[in-house]
Amino acid sequence: MVWTERFITDIRREVPHFRYYGVDVVAHVVEANKAKFARDPLTEIHLGDVTNNPIPKGLDMIFSRDALQHLTFEQIYGALRRFAESDAEWTV
Repeated sequence: MVWTERFITDIRREVPHFRYYGVDVVAHVVEANKAKFARDPLTEIHLGDVTNNPIPKGLDMIFSRDALQHLTFEQIYGALRRFAESDAEWTV
């Protein structure tokens, strides 16, 4: 999630009320981003695994970056199942 701050800053220039819900499996990355965005009410960062945890309802877009290539095919299918089960309009 190294790219997260730049991504959020850039997109909020166009969409000021953009809400970000991030998930990562690496605890120290999650903790660093939670600290970085602690005062940002529109940003949530969670420790989790998209292969077997449900994705919250109400998201407009799922943006999966630098994740699937680290998984087995079975785990990729699990993640894609979770993406499909969500009500997100877009998956990128």
